[in-house]
Amino acid sequence: MCDGMLDRYLAPMAANLRHTTLDAQTFCELFNYCIVFNTTQEQLGNFPAADSAKDRRWRRLAPSLAKVSSHMGQLGSTLYSMASDLISSVVARLSSRWWKSLGQLASPKPEPEATTGATPTHQPPVSRNTTPRRPSLQNIQSHRRLPSVTRKTTYSPNNTVRLLQLTDIHLDLAYEPGSPTNCDVDVCCHAYDVGSGRAGYFGNSNCNLPERTLKSLFAYLNATFAYPGNPFQTGDAAPNGQIDAVLWTGNNAPEQVWDCSWNRTLTANTRVANLFRQFMPSTPVFPVIGPHDTYPGNLFDYDSDQYILDAYTELWSLFLNSSALSDVAKFGAYSAVLRPGLRILVSNSYQSVRFNYYAAVQKVQRQITQQVVFFTKILTDAISTGERIVLVGNLPPGVSEALPNYGAGAVSYVSSSPSSFALMTFGYTHFDSFEVLHKLTAGNATQAPALILDEPVHVVFTAPSLSPNGKRNPAFRVYTLDATSFELLDHETFYFNLEKANSAAAALPVPASEEALDAIAQRSWDKLYAMKETYDMPDMSPHSYCQLSKSILRDQTVANVHNTLMQSSNVTIPCPLETCGVSVYCATQFAVFNYDAGCVVGLVPQD
Repeated sequence: MCDGMLDRYLAPMAANLRHTTLDAQTFCELFNYCIVFNTTQEQLGNFPAADSAKDRRWRRLAPSLAKVSSHMGQLGSTLYSMASDLISSVVARLSSRWWKSLGQLASPKPEPEATTGATPTHQPPVSRNTTPRRPSLQNIQSHRRLPSVTRKTTYSPNNTVRLLQLTDIHLDLAYEPGSPTNCDVDVCCHAYDVGSGRAGYFGNSNCNLPERTLKSLFAYLNATFAYPGNPFQTGDAAPNGQIDAVLWTGNNAPEQVWDCSWNRTLTANTRVANLFRQFMPSTPVFPVIGPHDTYPGNLFDYDSDQYILDAYTELWSLFLNSSALSDVAKFGAYSAVLRPGLRILVSNSYQSVRFNYYAAVQKVQRQITQQVVFFTKILTDAISTGERIVLVGNLPPGVSEALPNYGAGAVSYVSSSPSSFALMTFGYTHFDSFEVLHKLTAGNATQAPALILDEPVHVVFTAPSLSPNGKRNPAFRVYTLDATSFELLDHETFYFNLEKANSAAAALPVPASEEALDAIAQRSWDKLYAMKETYDMPDMSPHSYCQLSKSILRDQTVANVHNTLMQSSNVTIPCPLETCGVSVYCATQFAVFNYDAGCVVGLVPQD
């Protein structure tokens, strides 16, 4: 266990559990999700405690840190239980016999949207069929390689705003090529690890990101993108177009909760900041504090951890003005104008992750109240002035690790004026995906999971991680907005072919020269896909994403393509409709995890 973990987790939790006036149901709402059928959610925002045998059947506590020191014991395992494991176990029970009985859900015909009398915020173009057709990669077969992207997507620099998002870097300065890739802890590839396998030069699926690969990313950006201050590429000549600003969305420290220190966390953040200063000194950068950027990871207490905010305030003075830095010092969030009419609004994620118990038991702290007032004012001003907001953070609202009140609160916040938000993008999951945002209404909560009564109002994006941990290639995202309306036009994902790079490096003479390794790394970055082209989408509206989500449930080709790209893979990863398709459909249709899990349970036959 890292220093301070026992004191920070066990002592406060024991004290709070002993003296708290919160009842069991309130604790359930604060710390975990009580997974229930949508039809049992009788009142909006009410998450019933899972006390009945019927409810307990759907709750399985699966400790993700079972290999961590036994100091945490059963309490630690329970606190780290991941509700997402429930989805995998429940969905796996689907049978082909039941799947055939779905009828309407399994039909390839588009479902008519139920109406509530309200006019949708985003209307699909009348000149195009808004039902997504089969994706451009429809010729893929299981375990065959995806074809290379051949058509270059071009957008005029004068007519667009393009935002680069880098997230979940998890930089590991102790990464050691040749070290074990399979060891007795969750993250390997260190000289001191004991186990099997040999780590490649550029990373491994069980490991954090080595600095060599991160530096190669900035070299690739230099060589292929135009951005302010880049002497190598300008304007339309850049192969991958321009970058106008960077969304640096957190989780930069190595993903090793059992072996962490504040010095290691701050050093990782400082290294990344210095790379921005070295390679992109004139490009606006908007940084985010992720749950792994505090010490210990996921924990933050305003009463004792001000030094963390002070450190980021000083580090981010490279990028932000004094007004934004003042807000960072107070509550770790801020806003800044990118250009007239377009504002970046940055949230912290330590206040919304369910592993940070201080956020639950100390809800009345003035900093939390200040942040609520701050966010409310930003939206109120945007509504009155017509300004549009790019909302960024690390932890998306619809994941199992998010506190329930954060998920529901974020959806309500955006739903109150969806047209004020040009884009919402996060990271954390390491997956490349999306969540369709519907208003939180009693109808959505109580109807059958496949039937959502309200039109979608927005889309929450999760960008892929640069960290390969979790069996994926390092990747990053570029969003393209219209320069006048700031509507989202498209997004593209670029990736690092980890297997190809490591294989090429292994074939070099020993010891390999730095020049040869750098050349391999440069050749290993490439464009993976463009969203509109791949799925043949008419636009990037919430309606189009809602239809795409339904296609993942019904169409095997679409499901396979999404599952492959979701993991930043260039090799097809099948997604069986009756298991993976259900899980992904529910995850993409609901931006509040309790609804997501209820959707999965509702699509599973009952005993």
